[in-house]
Amino acid sequence: MSVKDFIVLFLFLLVGCGPSNLEYEKESQEDLSPITWEECDAKIVDHPCNFKLKNQDNKIVELYDFYGKNILLDFSTMWCGPCHIAAADVNLVKETFPEIEHITILIDNESGDPPTIDDVNKWKNYYQIEENILLGNRSLIDQTKDDAWPIQGWPTFFYVNDEMVLEHQHTGYSYNTVIQNITMLLE
Repeated sequence: MSVKDFIVLFLFLLVGCGPSNLEYEKESQEDLSPITWEECDAKIVDHPCNFKLKNQDNKIVELYDFYGKNILLDFSTMWCGPCHIAAADVNLVKETFPEIEHITILIDNESGDPPTIDDVNKWKNYYQIEENILLGNRSLIDQTKDDAWPIQGWPTFFYVNDEMVLEHQHTGYSYNTVIQNITMLLE
């Protein structure tokens, strides 16, 4: 690999994937109706809005199920290169910080469609992830709505403390950045 190729690859991995232009119908609000605090949004120092999503075992998981625990939310897609690198490091992150709830939310499969249970299990098995992997979709994302997640690229990480307050967010994957933000979350 030439130095130029290495630099291009390094910058690609550091920055992350940009948003996809793929669009598809949003699921009905019945499927993903958020349960909220009196007020919730995805802004730093606020309570994030709840979600109800199926996990790899086809069971409903709610964000608020993890109240009292520190949470790392990883919004990823199966077509994103840096998302694959982040997935490969999930177990390393969990070994370093076993007290963290690491939750991956897959928004798209390789084709840009909402993931299926088979897609999520493929991701789980390939990376040998024991943590929750949830079936997300683009109805969770919106830059203009307070109750949606403001995702502009892939992967995007949100750090939620044990009082269910959003403390940090970053886009793109860097193992060191994840470790640094978890350390701040636990302080």
